[in-house]
Amino acid sequence: MTRIIPLPFTVRPVRPADADDISVILRELGWFTLLNAETPEATAERIETRILQFFSDGEDRTALVAENIEGVVVGFICVHWLISLTANEGYISHLFVSPAARGQGVGKALLASVTELARVRECKRLMLYIRSFREAYQRGFYRKSGWEEQTDVAFFTLSLV
Repeated sequence: MTRIIPLPFTVRPVRPADADDISVILRELGWFTLLNAETPEATAERIETRILQFFSDGEDRTALVAENIEGVVVGFICVHWLISLTANEGYISHLFVSPAARGQGVGKALLASVTELARVRECKRLMLYIRSFREAYQRGFYRKSGWEEQTDVAFFTLSLV
């Protein structure tokens, strides 16, 4: 069942109290086998723990949420700030928007907020990856937002579990 999400919204830093709303978004998507197999309460607890861990090591990460006029989180974004020998960069590890809030500017506002933070940090670029079967990729969300798909890059993973 899709929730009705009143907009407009504001973008602000994430708080541990946002865990319930973020877990609802992730569970609505149904993409994560681990989350699908646990109770909603366990998911919220997992997310709250991750939010606390996210900020435990300093200022090399930023997490923002889009909150609607009723105080409900309708989207979130996480970025990891990387310092290399040649330039500062940012890697967006998460950008999720509630299915009921899609197409209303939430994702664009979250990307714009992170882009501004990257400029302040004098980053050379922002990076992210998205699976090509995801709906956002299929409809060209990032391309329409000014991002360029890199066709000359191979993305590798090493599974550790």
